[in-house]
Amino acid sequence: YGIDFILDEENVPWVLEVNPRYPASLELLEHSTGQALLGDHCRCFAGADIPVSSWQEAHPGEFLGKAILYSPSPALLERPLPGQDSTTPWRFPDIADIPPVGQSFRAGDPVCTVFAAGTSAEQVWRQLQERLARVRETLTLRPI
Repeated sequence: YGIDFILDEENVPWVLEVNPRYPASLELLEHSTGQALLGDHCRCFAGADIPVSSWQEAHPGEFLGKAILYSPSPALLERPLPGQDSTTPWRFPDIADIPPVGQSFRAGDPVCTVFAAGTSAEQVWRQLQERLARVRETLTLRPI
């Protein structure tokens, strides 16, 4: 479902890899277009009548981005992460992939994903960095 490619000097795409899994960019594309693309994917291959989603949460003209916070060291999550109470599958999230309290991490393990929307790529980049910093500041990790 995901295709990695590079463009050469003449803008000809060269396929590097085809991934039969949910690509990391798909949720951004779904929110950008307001289309439930994973459902479309399933309908292509299932050979069954899969219902079409009525969800349409489009962000036309906006830039969307996501970033992953990685654990700086081996640790145990001691408190809930900020913003997890406001997470819903029906709107563009601020935070996702939220681990439960008590989750342990090795150095370099992903802790959570943060998202941002804005009117420019630069604005989204700044928001992502601010959200990563905010989660990092409130993150209570106990060394293990």
